[in-house]
Amino acid sequence: MERIRITGTVGLVTGLLWLVNWAFEAFVDPPVGGGQWYAGQVVATVALFGTAVLLFGLAALRPAGDGRVARTFLALNWVAWLSLTLGGIGMLIHGDESEGPMTLFFPIGGILGTVSLLVSGILVAVRRGLPGWRRWVLLAFAVMYLLLGFLNGGSDEPTAASQGGELVQYVLLLALAAAVRTAPASPVTASPVRV
Repeated sequence: MERIRITGTVGLVTGLLWLVNWAFEAFVDPPVGGGQWYAGQVVATVALFGTAVLLFGLAALRPAGDGRVARTFLALNWVAWLSLTLGGIGMLIHGDESEGPMTLFFPIGGILGTVSLLVSGILVAVRRGLPGWRRWVLLAFAVMYLLLGFLNGGSDEPTAASQGGELVQYVLLLALAAAVRTAPASPVTASPVRV
């Protein structure tokens, strides 16, 4: 259980890194390839990896039960964020947001992450494996992650709506990290359904 709490702590630090990165992109917006751009990309790549660690801890907690489907979708969450991390590393290597074979990891991680987060969020909410507000935070994060794709509208240029959506997403990530960090030693078993 201590390792799971550590992943929650990593998630809290990661949430703060995401907020720093959000502020940096919202107020500085450096040109691609410059020193400030690289600094921002390093922070984002570390935060992507930290998110994967947090979701690994959530999967280890097994809040959706011990069934194969639940375990698979919770595992796919952190695999998706590892894929996004590899895409971030590719951006750092190539110095560009759109070139290089490693940028293929972004759509793979994005699609896999969207589907697995939504399914996992529903499974956790239905199973009631976490008490109180913790039960809903993964689903809220998943819905915001999905909505953010629509708010971006397929553009790389940030809008007020997309920046506001990102801010909400990072606050929800902090809530998810707090949920993992403060989860009871054994998840609640209120539902007899094996998913």
